[in-house]
Amino acid sequence: MTGASVPSVGQYGNFQSFLGKLNSLEIYGVIDEGLPDSDWESSRELFFGWLWGGGYPLKSEGNFRGGDKFTAILASDKTFSTWRSILVAQAMKDGMNAPNAKAAVAFKYEDKGPEPGSPWWRFNSFRGAVADLSGSLSNGALGTRNSADAFLGTYSATGRIVSVNRNKGTVQLQFTAENQSDWRSATHLIPRNWNPYFRDTFGAATKQKFSWKENLPLNSCMCVMR
Repeated sequence: MTGASVPSVGQYGNFQSFLGKLNSLEIYGVIDEGLPDSDWESSRELFFGWLWGGGYPLKSEGNFRGGDKFTAILASDKTFSTWRSILVAQAMKDGMNAPNAKAAVAFKYEDKGPEPGSPWWRFNSFRGAVADLSGSLSNGALGTRNSADAFLGTYSATGRIVSVNRNKGTVQLQFTAENQSDWRSATHLIPRNWNPYFRDTFGAATKQKFSWKENLPLNSCMCVMR
């Protein structure tokens, strides 16, 4: 999360003037919605929570919001950085008349590894699974470097422009993402029609839903979430 440089009391003569200036500063990044919606903070935690099976201790459906640590990891990935830059550029040009102020854009992150039928798909799928497993267990130190991508694998998402304030030079964006975690996403090989067999055992299918807003400067270089 980034913002303007914080002033010192001495610059403004008295404490009340200092507080007024401090309150006027724009804070950029994911908007913290208050208390966390989810206590799951890392891909390693989520991986073992999913592996436990039967939806316990990881719920069959988990919600993540702004302020959750895992949301911040997901928001920093390349896919969201790309669409963040596109949406801010739209807001700069057309404000609330921009295409994705009127309707959300749908996009997705594609996990590594080609689908069955392509040459060497089994080897490449296995390689992709190993990279994701390494990224999950190491929280991004090895393998897939964005650890949220490592755990989630392929996921669908949306983004839209919520508001534009040209006087303040800010834009607010809304992002969502949905994912299903199961043995198919973990191995790239086991088909999803096997999911019922794991319902009451290790690796039961679970879903994650993400929804958060971001406050950003209205300039085209805001393409990476810190």
